[in-house]
This record gives sequence, C-alpha cells and structure tokens, in this order.
Amino acid sequence: MRRTLVACIIGILVCFLLFPAIALARFGIDPGKVFIDNLYPGAEADVPITIYNQNDYTATFLVSARQPDYTETGYEPLLYLDWVSIEPEQVTIDAHENSEVMVIIIMPEDAVYSGKKAETWISFMEQGTEGMIKIEIASRLLISTRVEEETEPAKPEAVAPQPAEENEIAKPGDVTVQPAVEDGGEVSALSDKPVDVALAAGDAALSKRFGFRLTDFPIGVATSSGRFSHAFSFGDAEAATVFCRNAGLADAAATAVGNMVKGEDCKAAVQCGIDRALSIEGVEGVLIIYKGFTGTAGKIPQIIKVDFSST
Repeated sequence: MRRTLVACIIGILVCFLLFPAIALARFGIDPGKVFIDNLYPGAEADVPITIYNQNDYTATFLVSARQPDYTETGYEPLLYLDWVSIEPEQVTIDAHENSEVMVIIIMPEDAVYSGKKAETWISFMEQGTEGMIKIEIASRLLISTRVEEETEPAKPEAVAPQPAEENEIAKPGDVTVQPAVEDGGEVSALSDKPVDVALAAGDAALSKRFGFRLTDFPIGVATSSGRFSHAFSFGDAEAATVFCRNAGLADAAATAVGNMVKGEDCKAAVQCGIDRALSIEGVEGVLIIYKGFTGTAGKIPQIIKVDFSST
C-alpha cells in the first residue's frame, strides 16, 4: 500500500516525506499567525510574510488568499477575499534562501462589517513536478474590525511592533498588525489511506527517529517545543505532541502542555504536562519528551520507526 509520510517539524519548518521517491522537502514561514486589529472602512493593513527554503533545490510557490480549513475560536471565515492582495503572487526561492511577500488588506470605504472577527489564510503552494504531491504552507491572518464611531477616525498606520515594543499601547485610531507568538507545528489530516507523521525536534536524540501512523480520521496533530525553534515558550520540553480531532485545538493544547514542562524533576515535569493535556476537553492523546524522559497518555496512534538517513 502506498503511504504518504508527512513530517511535522517544530517551529516554522514543515517537512514532508513522499514515498516511493524518498525526498525531504523543508520549507518554513514566518509569521505563521498575525492579528490585525481595529480595521475599519477605508483602512489598510500591510503584512510582510517571509518564506524559507531549507532544501538543496530551487522552489517556486504560488501565493494566494483562501478560506481557512478551521478558524480561531470566536472567528468566522473572511467572506471578502477581494479585500486581500499579494505582491508578488509567485515567488521562486533558491536553495537555502528566503523571500518576502507583502500582503495588503484594504477594507472598502462602503464596507458594512463592523465589530467582526474573521480569519483568512495566505497560502503558499509549491509548484512541483507534474503528478507529484504539492506542498502547501499557510500563514493565518486574524482580522478584527472596529465598531463604527460617529466621528471620523484618524488615518491608520499599520504597525508590526518589535519584541521590545509589544507592550506599547496603540493609538485609538490605529490599525495594528501583531505577529502571534507561536512555538509549534501542526498537521490536519483527512485521508482514506494511512498517513505517517514523523516527529522532528531539532537535535534531540529521538528527533526524526520515530513517528505515528494515522489511520483514524479526521485527526489533528501538533507539536510544541521550548528548546528548538526561534519561537518563545514558557516550558523546556524538547517536544510536546498532542492528538485531537481538530488541528486548531491540537495547536493550542500543545502550546499549553509545553508551557508546563520544566524544572529539575524531569519525571514530575512530564507528568505535569500529561495532567495538563488530559484536562483539556477534546485532547485524545499526548506524548512528551523532556531531558531523556518520555511520557504518553490517552489514545496514541501506532508508533513507527522513521529512517531519514537516505534523504
């Protein structure tokens, strides 16, 4: 039986192994999630997104806005994709290089969409060889529109604050663009064939050595790390992997679990993370790796051996 092997990597790297031609495709995106607040009729928000090619070959991507596969709690799919434009709409990235696109969101002057929360995804679809499986990665834009006021608001300026400026307060008329703090990768799978998910966690001893065979769909798998990737975490786990029906819930739960795993007592830290995972409604299983200790609980897919040595 032919199987598709999808490698879920910590942070911004998303890896896919495709059988039978074993080839590791490594791409990244930053930011993976952006909050755009206070958008109002006539306002514009500019969001720069960088895509990384960590492979040994040149890759081309088509970039577009699309409806989300799932939404953040409290958000609805953005119905007006024509508000979104992207420059450029196609990028070619040399091996081990990166490229930036600018996403521009303009709310029309006559738009009636006050006090809404909506989500859209910016899709980067690899243009691979004809007949091969194409890889897509996406950045999530979460847009909040301001409540209409009687007075004319000040002209907005979209701002992407640096870390040192995160606590600054936006002016009342401003549209704010804030990249979200993320520390995990996620996979949403729906298939009539087994899907193998490999765990990659930096230079941890078990990284890329084992994975999970997914057979019960739909399923969401997400991993958070406090030690590998550029992102911030309150915990120190090499990996906290969560299994749910919904990838959005898995993503949030993995972050919450990973934040709990820390301290000198490794067994206690792993148990603390497990307890946190099982306390979240909808979490079906969890696996935690921390300083040589591994703990699992709940419903875990079949564990399989993964060999990256030939990639």
